[in-house]
Amino acid sequence: MKNKSIIFISLVAFFLLAGCGEEKTSEVRLMYGGLLRSEDYGKTFVPKSLIETSENKIDKSLATMNVISLVIDPVDNDTMYVGTEKNGIFKTKNRGDKWKRLDFAPTYTPVLAVEPIDTNVVYASAIFKERGRLFKTIDGGKIWDVVYSEPVTGTYITALAISPSNPNIVFLGTSITEKGHSTLSRSSNGGDTWTNLLSEKKDISRIAFDAKDPSIVYVYAEKNEILRSNDGGDNWESLVEVSKKELKSIKERIEKECKNSESRYECKKKKNDEVGKINYTGILHSFMAHPKAAGVLYVGTDEGLFVSKDYGTRWKEVEIIASSKGLPIRGLAAAPEGYGILYVAGKDVYVRPGKENEWSITDTKSSRDVVIAMYGYNNPQEIYLGLKSIPKKKKSFLGF
Repeated sequence: MKNKSIIFISLVAFFLLAGCGEEKTSEVRLMYGGLLRSEDYGKTFVPKSLIETSENKIDKSLATMNVISLVIDPVDNDTMYVGTEKNGIFKTKNRGDKWKRLDFAPTYTPVLAVEPIDTNVVYASAIFKERGRLFKTIDGGKIWDVVYSEPVTGTYITALAISPSNPNIVFLGTSITEKGHSTLSRSSNGGDTWTNLLSEKKDISRIAFDAKDPSIVYVYAEKNEILRSNDGGDNWESLVEVSKKELKSIKERIEKECKNSESRYECKKKKNDEVGKINYTGILHSFMAHPKAAGVLYVGTDEGLFVSKDYGTRWKEVEIIASSKGLPIRGLAAAPEGYGILYVAGKDVYVRPGKENEWSITDTKSSRDVVIAMYGYNNPQEIYLGLKSIPKKKKSFLGF
């Protein structure tokens, strides 16, 4: 009995000591959530979750929390902000080595954005008093003001983007109301006033600007819709419809080219095979505009990864590891330079640091799912992952 007591006390001491001092890349720690950082193109990841109190002592850890948003200061890349599901916003000034909780009343903070010029200006979407609101700080997170509010409970701000050429221009998108409407709105004065641009029937999940032309704006509405504006948001078109028109034009051209061919059928078949499919397939789970390359877009679906190099008109499937097909690609990011790109499927992170179609695979060793995947602002070797516990669907008594 005495030996069993000694063994029990030793095990308790081991797990308590595992949470003290410098964080380790042990499997025990990675079973939790929080934030992971890699400095070797995603080959290894280290937890970056220590939280300091006002007395500079280590308090709780992000590893016990669901991280649902992350932004990096574009000027001072050591400064970062994370939003959590139940614990508000945290800020670091040393790339995640230590975090401090900001004085921010709301707890659920799904979207963050930092102004590209004056990076003390930060926007945060949050639920406050059961309603979706957009908060703004001009002093790096000390004081926050509400600049947008949803009129009823049950909806919140799901997407946010600041124009890279004019920081006063801010776009936001919302989830759908009980009546089935979501909103895309634009402010031209830093959140003082807002103009409604679109009313959709789906949650608006992502807003992105083209890498070279900020008048080109993309909106990803959940499930399968991507919209594009070529005039800063005044007019919009569906990329699905754009691709359909392009395909119709291609077929008409092939019909003319093969009209006088001796083997008309074989001519059309060969040319159609060369063109192939020009749209993505499957249900969308992620979308991004390349941060450096004009007109380059990526989408992750439950059938694969797809790229467009002409502003979303034609799409081509990217060759990925076959066993990851069929899984929702929830995380997706492109490196600031070169071929670098990564995607997340299941519990693994797939990184293409060099040549096309060559992937390194890393197991996060976490029981939680990766919902954020992001490169360091100017460093393709640096990768950040945000982890969240996604509840599994309960089976019915019939077994599904």
